[in-house]
Amino acid sequence: MEVILTLIGLSVVVFVHELGHLYFAKRGGIGVLEFSLGMGPLLFKKQFRDTVYSLRLFPLGGYVKMAGLDSNSDSEQIDSSTFFQNRPLIARMLTIVAGSLMNLVFAFVIFFLLFYFLGIASVSNKVAEVKEGSPAFYSGIQVGDQIQTINGRAVNDAQRDIIAVVQNNPDELSIELKRKDQIVSVVSKAFFDKEFQVYRLGIVLQNKSEKFLFLNSITKASLTFIETSRFVFFSFKQLVMGRVNIKEMSGPIGLVQVASHQLSTGFSSFFALLAFISLSLAYFNLLPIPVLDGGHLLFLIYEAVIGKPVPKKVHTVLNNFFAFLLIALMIFVLYNDIVSWSARENLINNLMK
Repeated sequence: MEVILTLIGLSVVVFVHELGHLYFAKRGGIGVLEFSLGMGPLLFKKQFRDTVYSLRLFPLGGYVKMAGLDSNSDSEQIDSSTFFQNRPLIARMLTIVAGSLMNLVFAFVIFFLLFYFLGIASVSNKVAEVKEGSPAFYSGIQVGDQIQTINGRAVNDAQRDIIAVVQNNPDELSIELKRKDQIVSVVSKAFFDKEFQVYRLGIVLQNKSEKFLFLNSITKASLTFIETSRFVFFSFKQLVMGRVNIKEMSGPIGLVQVASHQLSTGFSSFFALLAFISLSLAYFNLLPIPVLDGGHLLFLIYEAVIGKPVPKKVHTVLNNFFAFLLIALMIFVLYNDIVSWSARENLINNLMK
């Protein structure tokens, strides 16, 4: 069920992107031959006015086929004045960037709805689980205890304060607990987790959800939008500079795997990941690479500056070359997703413990 819901969620992200292209193409008087959700074999189609709306087998994809952009017989049946290349430059630019703009708006809306309706998940100072055989277990820490202080440091932000003290003083931990109506003091130490290279006490803290008022939700969503965008740009930069192994990239299969696990932990984590994917899709499509939206925009900027479009031969050669590179990259990423499935599954399971 998680996989099905994940596929639906990712399809919505793609649908929002293509809907942006469709809406601004229609507004700009550009003829749209087909609006497709999904790729591959046709499952369903319906003609409405001049556009065919179709649903295809593979949900992770979609496209808007505009008149004049493809050399096919369908374009010959449409008034040439509605061809993409014959419409005003501003209309074409807006149509090209609309998909990414819609994904950016969609991500912001998700963040806002999360903070306003579901709240943000955080860690409380209440112990939800004590690992049997751990230092915490032998020191007498119990489920339901609330950690008040650790080595004299008041626990205000549970995750930050407890982790900071445990990592800095693993062998000497004096912990003050609130157990029902009593204050209990225990002495413990941390063990070293070789797999993740961190010290652990052996407890799991209880999660809590904090909701925000309307205006605070807008502010929080804006800050989260900015921080997530910075992380996406940083990731792109690390990849381009060769500081990240290309084998660490995930494609559709990897996204479904991670997102379905996030869904199993709760809707908040799942929707936050969808917002991240929506942002990543937006910025990736705006890269100035032919065959991507950013490449089309670059051609239009050239036309605006020079006063005439990029020569058709140059346009075709660049598109074909980068299309080949993009297809090769997609094949590699899909292959990497498949061979890395077990390793990624183990990593996700360990992180969720």
